[in-house]
Amino acid sequence: MASVKSRLTLLITILSFMSGCSSMKELEPMSYNSTEEMIQYLKLTEQQIQNISVINKRYDERLESSCIQGMRILKKAQHKKALQQARNDELKQVLSPQQLTLFQQKIRRDKAKKVARYM
Repeated sequence: MASVKSRLTLLITILSFMSGCSSMKELEPMSYNSTEEMIQYLKLTEQQIQNISVINKRYDERLESSCIQGMRILKKAQHKKALQQARNDELKQVLSPQQLTLFQQKIRRDKAKKVARYM
């Protein structure tokens, strides 16, 4: 069974690489990009909700447009990381210190889960 799963994973990876472009959202869901989820665990004010919705939408569009440019997998990953850092820098200006701490903790937990999933 593990062999079938690993072969299927390899096939999907190869096809994604060969296609040159597939939706990054489908490959790696970024749960902390969800405005609704942020509202839930950060207890955002109405003004923060509006600001964060604009920020998330802008960076989601940039993430999608980077896919359209036909970048290879490594280049996409580097571009995605740079976009996430820029987005997080903008969010720092919108969130309170307590909210920012919670947000950063959630990002770390999500990354740890992702790493554990691939080990």
